[in-house]
Amino acid sequence: MGNLIKCPTCKKEISDETEYCHNCYEPIKEKENPNDILIAYIYNGKTLNTPLYHDDISKIEHLKMADKIEVYDEEYKLQYISVSANDNVINVYLDK
Repeated sequence: MGNLIKCPTCKKEISDETEYCHNCYEPIKEKENPNDILIAYIYNGKTLNTPLYHDDISKIEHLKMADKIEVYDEEYKLQYISVSANDNVINVYLDK
């Protein structure tokens, strides 16, 4: 029997032997990619994409140049981008 660890995405306890989190289905045993980041799209103080998904850091430059951003078939304007030093998440703040 394995040990319990916290899923890096949803923070729920899971077995360290599982390949995917049974709560958010995030892959647990994947190779680290130095360009891999988590992006949180935030509108009116609420995260639109829960759980967060891995993406490539190059997406940040594309987001900065974009006039509109589509999240779950809704269009938003980019307000600003911030980096969370505590949990390696890029916060993308959106406006209508």
